[in-house]
Amino acid sequence: HKGLDLLFDAIEEISDELRNNNFSLDIYGPKRLDYNNVIEILKNKKIEDIVKLKGEILGNEKKNAILGSDVFFLTSRFEGHPMGLIEALAYGLPGLVTTGCNMGAEVEQYKAGWCSNITKQGISQSILKMIRDKDLINEYSKNAISLASIYRWDTLAYALHKSIEKLIK
Repeated sequence: HKGLDLLFDAIEEISDELRNNNFSLDIYGPKRLDYNNVIEILKNKKIEDIVKLKGEILGNEKKNAILGSDVFFLTSRFEGHPMGLIEALAYGLPGLVTTGCNMGAEVEQYKAGWCSNITKQGISQSILKMIRDKDLINEYSKNAISLASIYRWDTLAYALHKSIEKLIK
């Protein structure tokens, strides 16, 4: 459901442009049973120089990986409320997301990244737009922090409190 197949197809389709722009994508997560299959897919698509599997990271290592990145990718076909995206936004990382992640409209509204439909073509076009928009990364980074702030616990608790007060009255 994470849409990695579509992401890999999109990267394969535009791989020459990505290489010309020194684009690389690091993917973090636990090494599960399909890990070796993903490595084979990357080799078969000839994009293993662009896409790197990094394994699971936690704590300061995770924080440093986020802070050392330019954009957070979430190409899900469907997603609940994407806490990984919100965490990345809170660190100032703009998002490249699909409509399936349930925050595409907000990402676009806040100009905190790029949103595409859930297709190979949509994702590849969003990646190319992101590359063309690279001068906007700093602005999008500030906007990402603003977007994430509406999901802070204190903000949400205050809104809930106000809603309850309204109901009681």
